[in-house]
Amino acid sequence: MVISKLDEAKRLKFQIKLLDEKIKELKNSLEIQGIKYSDLPKIEGFKNNLIELQIERLLELEAKKYSLQIKIDEVLEGLSKLPELSYKVVYYRHVEGLRWIDISKKIGYSVSQCHRFYALAQNF
Repeated sequence: MVISKLDEAKRLKFQIKLLDEKIKELKNSLEIQGIKYSDLPKIEGFKNNLIELQIERLLELEAKKYSLQIKIDEVLEGLSKLPELSYKVVYYRHVEGLRWIDISKKIGYSVSQCHRFYALAQNF
């Protein structure tokens, strides 16, 4: 149960990373188009539909990213009932994707002790 929730958090985190890339691309595109259109003569009532559509898309992506981050926070909050070290080991292993040796260095315990903390989390 604990592991599946963290795997879900990892999946959501990956989706956020993809959204960040799309948001960055859109912002770059808007910046370039903004420079192009800033040189045009200003006509009262003129609207650039392409820029408006891109801004709407950008807002949609940012809203989706925000909702995914809320889901991740809810999952992690629900897992806060685990003992602290077990939580850290499982989080680093599943969400951050760290190797056992890196987890060991991060929390200051041996690899075998990290495996014990992990087993404790699985049985929690």
